[in-house]
Amino acid sequence: MKARTAGVLSFIVVFATVVAGGVVVGFTIGEDSESNVAPEHVEVDNPQYDADRLGSDGTPGTATVDMDSDATERNVVVHMGGTATKRSVTPLVNALVGNGHNVTVISSGFTGGPGPVAGFSNVERVSQRTTQVRGSQSELSSALETAHGFISVGVNTYEDEQLDAIGDFVESGGRVVMAVDPGQGFAFSGGLSEAYSTLDAYTEPGYVYNLEENDLNYQRIFAEPGGDAMLTADVERVVFDSATPVQAATVDERLAPIDGTELSVTRAETEKPVLVRNGNVALIGDTQFMTPENTLRADNDVFVGNIAEYLVEADRTFEESQAGP
Repeated sequence: MKARTAGVLSFIVVFATVVAGGVVVGFTIGEDSESNVAPEHVEVDNPQYDADRLGSDGTPGTATVDMDSDATERNVVVHMGGTATKRSVTPLVNALVGNGHNVTVISSGFTGGPGPVAGFSNVERVSQRTTQVRGSQSELSSALETAHGFISVGVNTYEDEQLDAIGDFVESGGRVVMAVDPGQGFAFSGGLSEAYSTLDAYTEPGYVYNLEENDLNYQRIFAEPGGDAMLTADVERVVFDSATPVQAATVDERLAPIDGTELSVTRAETEKPVLVRNGNVALIGDTQFMTPENTLRADNDVFVGNIAEYLVEADRTFEESQAGP
């Protein structure tokens, strides 16, 4: 009985000690007002959306796509791929037409001619000088016969007749700009590889991105010029929406990503260009840099104006039967 009583008393002592300790601890915590404040949120490292790393403040600039060329009433062919839209070429087409040149748009991807961007009021002139035809082999070949400049946007294949026409066009002094969708590098077609062979230029796998400095998101990279400035005259930086690296056998002019840019397939820093020009042929690894909203970024508007000048200033030799207006 004494042993049982002793055990009960021991339990009471231990219980009392624990309760007392709890009161002391509780009292001590209650006295510290700062301890009741909820802890700050945990910082998550997510550099592709770090506002301090953006190269832009998110405020659009103003776009002025100007041309400074003595060429008059030249003919330019715009060949649109299936993923391209009117917005992909509207500023370029408006600049060409606004300066008195004729534009033929070849596409099976959309209906209706390119519409004017905000601020371009001469809608009637755009309609008069812009012709849209379906994207058949014969249409492209026929249009190139009297053209001075040719720009291809997002086209993923070319047939033999078209390749022959493009080859003849380049050999006779015509100028070519080919803008390719980065996704085309993962769906490489025989017709496109033959086009690259004809132009002596090609794309490389993957896309480029920059987590350190970019325009609104990590895939919208900045590129800076190098070489003999023609397409990049008076350009400090160009924004590309999503770009793939490009190369050429000989490079007279380039736009290369800024420091900190990496290549998706290697995750390593890269200096591979996203635009190369070799004489009368230029290859660009993006198709969205000419949209109205992107001409507001960096020096894209100057760049688009330079492309327009480049296309109309070709010193092309025509046979008498081919000479256009």
